[in-house]
Amino acid sequence: SWCYTAQNRFKTSKDILQDLVDIVSKNGCLLLNVGPKADGTICEEEVKLLTEIGEWMDVNGEAIYDTHPWRVQAEGNTEVVEGMFSEEGRKDFDSTDIRFTCKGDCIYVIPMKQEGEDIIVKSMGEDSKDFHAIITEFSVLGYEERPEYKREADKMIIHAPFVKSDKPVVYRIRMK
Repeated sequence: SWCYTAQNRFKTSKDILQDLVDIVSKNGCLLLNVGPKADGTICEEEVKLLTEIGEWMDVNGEAIYDTHPWRVQAEGNTEVVEGMFSEEGRKDFDSTDIRFTCKGDCIYVIPMKQEGEDIIVKSMGEDSKDFHAIITEFSVLGYEERPEYKREADKMIIHAPFVKSDKPVVYRIRMK
């Protein structure tokens, strides 16, 4: 709704963040509407959602702000329905769904859903025509621990058993 509606249904912050990451990876911008009440206040659910999104952006914003698409924008099983009112056909992302952004000497690898300890990134295998840089640093935004990674011919395997999140997680690859 473009205004306050008492019976409004809200997406979860996870769904909104997944939409944001998907859109930014394709060089788009997300317009998020917050409909105020007649007195100018916003309802508690909207405050909660905006707070959760803001907390995620505080940690992971460098993978969103002032970035551009990488050579590969996305990989995975879930086909995103695009266009107006596309929420009806929305499918949940799975652990194969990964989005990419880049800025400066960094590529951001963003799994839309982290299940288990390993992430398989097909676009970054040793034989990939899209990724042939030298990795100088590999980290997870918001975590002190460093993930392990291994490149095989057809994929990169990221091992990060310490990462627990229901929202997208950002892996930063610094390269030269």
